[in-house]
Amino acid sequence: MKEPKERFSKLERAFKILEYLKNNSDSEHTVTQAALRRESEIEPYLGDKETYNDTIVKMAMALNFDEYGVKSEDEWKLIFKDFVKKFGAESLDESDSEDEYDDNQSEGCIIIILSHMRKLTV
Repeated sequence: MKEPKERFSKLERAFKILEYLKNNSDSEHTVTQAALRRESEIEPYLGDKETYNDTIVKMAMALNFDEYGVKSEDEWKLIFKDFVKKFGAESLDESDSEDEYDDNQSEGCIIIILSHMRKLTV
């Protein structure tokens, strides 16, 4: 019989994912969800696809927003394709669109932790 997976709090899950990305990615070394799932060190913290996507979206919102709204793109610390489509400069051209934000990222979603994030203490 398959052993049940250990459960982690949302905070611990986000912390471990952020710590892994901080140490293993930057603007020139991106990481995909599939690559994360192959890493035994981080895989237990990812949860299912929905849990993972929810965690990544919430971390991006926390890191890329301030009290006034979304920060300028050069200040973003966590970047993925749908976040850029929704909040990036190119999205301003499509601001009339009523599309909902898709927090169910594709399996190949690329995540980038910018190099200036390495200064962040986790």
